[in-house]
Amino acid sequence: MSNGSDWGATNSNWRGGKTSHPLYDIYNDMVGRCTRATHLRYASYGGRGITVCDRWTGRQGFWNFVADMGPRPEGRTAAGRPLYSLDRVDNDRGYEPGNCRWATQSQQSRNRRRHGYETRGRSATGTFLPKEAS
Repeated sequence: MSNGSDWGATNSNWRGGKTSHPLYDIYNDMVGRCTRATHLRYASYGGRGITVCDRWTGRQGFWNFVADMGPRPEGRTAAGRPLYSLDRVDNDRGYEPGNCRWATQSQQSRNRRRHGYETRGRSATGTFLPKEAS
């Protein structure tokens, strides 16, 4: 299998079309999280302002995504799932070149946004505060 930015539209050997490309489902889910209000995770992405950059949308958007991200690194977990998945370096910015990477689950678990829940000294109850106040 080819690797790097030669996959896809610029690779004359790629005959499968984008829907059979190994990154197509990842791309489609990324766009769906940010643009489709019916997507299960929309509230955590598009609903809070996370977008996909213009370079990764439109007619050539998928192929630009492939060129910018390169192939997903190989590797599987003990359960057989892919070891790497798409991650945003800064969780307050959208999906764009320079803010996305292939990361393991342990890398992603260290890169979570703060939830804004503060107990104010009480252990059983709390108050949701705007992100700036947390």
